[in-house]
Amino acid sequence: MFTPLFNKLTLCFSTRSKQTQSQIMVFCRLRFNGEITALYRVGFYVTPQVWKDRITLAREGHPEAQTIALTLAHIQDQHERCLVALQLEAGTIPVTATAVKQRWQDENVPQKLSKAGLNKPDPEATLLDVYQDFLTHLDSRPKQERKADKTRGSYRMAGVHLAAFLKVKKDKSFLAEKVTPGFGMQLYDYLRERDMSADTANRYLNFIKAALQHALQYDKIGTNGLFQFKAPKGSPAKRIVFLSESTLAELETLPLKGVYDTARKWTLFLSYTGLDYKDARQIVANESAYRVRTEHGDKWVYQRLKLRHSPTWGECHIPILPQAERLLRELVKTKGKRGYPELKVINTHLKPISVQLQLPFKICTKICRKTAAFIYLKTGYTMPSIQKIMGHQSLAMTEKHYLSIQGFVVDRDMAKVKQSTVVDTQPFIHIHRAS
Repeated sequence: MFTPLFNKLTLCFSTRSKQTQSQIMVFCRLRFNGEITALYRVGFYVTPQVWKDRITLAREGHPEAQTIALTLAHIQDQHERCLVALQLEAGTIPVTATAVKQRWQDENVPQKLSKAGLNKPDPEATLLDVYQDFLTHLDSRPKQERKADKTRGSYRMAGVHLAAFLKVKKDKSFLAEKVTPGFGMQLYDYLRERDMSADTANRYLNFIKAALQHALQYDKIGTNGLFQFKAPKGSPAKRIVFLSESTLAELETLPLKGVYDTARKWTLFLSYTGLDYKDARQIVANESAYRVRTEHGDKWVYQRLKLRHSPTWGECHIPILPQAERLLRELVKTKGKRGYPELKVINTHLKPISVQLQLPFKICTKICRKTAAFIYLKTGYTMPSIQKIMGHQSLAMTEKHYLSIQGFVVDRDMAKVKQSTVVDTQPFIHIHRAS
């Protein structure tokens, strides 16, 4: 439906995609003095179901629905300003809907800023406007460069908290160029007072810092007051947990039936392959399509579903262990009329199994993935190989979040050194470097 502005200017927001998953782009159609423009992008994405029921959900306090309402109101306000500016400049000459649209795009769509020539820093630019422009920039990136939906959702949530903070301070028009490290510390304390973890508060502040830096690069502001700001360090990294070999052996012998037995088999299969559950279902359903035979044995070569843009580093090369081969044959027989169980079903039925095993943590499919990294390391695979098996972008991610070097790795390397017959007879030479 059209939203009236000044009794003449109206905006109609809509979506064009019919997909029901992921996120879709929001478009706008502008009407003014009888002229209607073609649809044009406004630069942000929404979840289809939330967009459909956004008014009701916003009243119920749904975070994304509230973000949508704030964003649409902000875009409406921007068009109002463009109309007023054009009317003042034009005088008695009629302003067209196309002119308002073009003015808004020139001022708010990052790709068009470079075409308009050099920009001059605006000392009156508010922090909320700068952050909204940054969100528009993120959402309007080409598909291959665009951040993941979940990541952009985090950026939008940071904007919601920023708006709430400025509302508490009774200064929604706080200028971007007035931001200082002290402002950053106040915002950090505000977020922490709302039971937000230190890591999340730091991440949101880094988002705001990135927005200011983006505005600075486009010459929309003259300084980034958070450039040298460093928030207090968060809590230490979580301890890496995985299922030990003895726990896996005990899990195999538990007297389980029905769905619990199926959950047990999937848990073991994930623990011996390192696959995400959705990826594992794909391989079990059509295993021959991913099997590659080599002179050293068979492996599965698979592109992770989680990575939408299919980067080369996301292609997993998974050596097929004997345990995985056996479990594969058993899992094929568990397929029901509706296919294989959903992830939520598996994790739900793993909770009582964790109690039976008397574990200090609850088993979930993510822990199974970490377990696989440990098993491959114990089997003799190197860390770079495990990175490729897991489909990680960097070795640092594998080491930090999935695998810490265990003592047996040092013992194994000591044995290799002891068995080595190569002796270096060259004397050690100290190299003096010029100072």
